Amino acid sequence: MSRIKWAAGAVALVGVVVAGGVLDARNDVSAPGGWVSEPQTDRGSAATGADPSRESVLADFGAVTTRAGLGRDAAPQAARDAVFGDAADCAAGWDGFEEVDAAQVTEIVDGLQQRGWQVTARRARPVQGVTLTLGSWELVLLNGTPQGGDRLSLLALRSGPGCDEAFARWDAGASSPV
Repeated sequence: MSRIKWAAGAVALVGVVVAGGVLDARNDVSAPGGWVSEPQTDRGSAATGADPSRESVLADFGAVTTRAGLGRDAAPQAARDAVFGDAADCAAGWDGFEEVDAAQVTEIVDGLQQRGWQVTARRARPVQGVTLTLGSWELVLLNGTPQGGDRLSLLALRSGPGCDEAFARWDAGASSPV
């Protein structure tokens, strides 16, 4: 299972239902659910720098959401960590429960790109979404719920042997909190 598919499933577990399919980041074509791949460009030194830490990824999320005027209703990272169990060190997220308009989403995505994140795909429906990558991290940003509720979710997952093994155990239910 690709990390983007896994991320979308994990986002569903922490409160967002992802309907209509998700992007398989290994394919360079549109996937079910309205995802459209973005042309990839050479990001120069931003893409070739050291792999960011989980703390750095969380700091990026905090900075861009604060700059966009969000955060009054943000969910704590600890709630997500409880869901991910021993895969928690390989996941970073931010959830907000306030109305977010298109300009704020654009500001968040632009802010992430200024920090070296690269947009890999977008979709408009059923829920506005953007996928981005930075180093070994893959991020899914979703704005809203299929039912029309207010929720902005950013969930980034790290790839690599240790994380891939932790996600496989989580996927098999070995570290599921349930």
